[in-house]
Amino acid sequence: MRARFDNVPPWSIYRIFVGVSWLMSLAALVKAGTPVSKALRVLRSDANPYLLYRIERALFFVNSGDNLGDALYKTNLNFPDREVVGDLQIYAELDNFQLALDQLANEWLEDSVRNIEQKASVLNMVAILLIAAIVAWVVMGTFDMQDQMVAGMG
Repeated sequence: MRARFDNVPPWSIYRIFVGVSWLMSLAALVKAGTPVSKALRVLRSDANPYLLYRIERALFFVNSGDNLGDALYKTNLNFPDREVVGDLQIYAELDNFQLALDQLANEWLEDSVRNIEQKASVLNMVAILLIAAIVAWVVMGTFDMQDQMVAGMG
């Protein structure tokens, strides 16, 4: 159920934020020479329940022999992002996976900033419209009360 909500703001913004942080941390560990399975276990130790669930699902498939991209794909959670998972499936087969993962993490960080800005502006517009509707409702209620008081006096 949560995987469906992860595509709708504000949950999608949280997924992006957590996903970028996780991917940057994973890229740093792998670039330092840590194997992917060990890096996932290291990141699992400090993960919140949301991230922990995703790491454990991916770790299950990594421990079964899948590369990182295939493992994330098999979780069916689209975490950290559907496009990133597809890229990881390709990059995991390359010789310079450590560098490709680092580059992918940095590129996705830049893309995510723009994506979050767009989603935040939509949420901002929705909030403004909601506040305007509430103010209009209060004003109409006030006028209705005034009309009832005038009718009661007459």
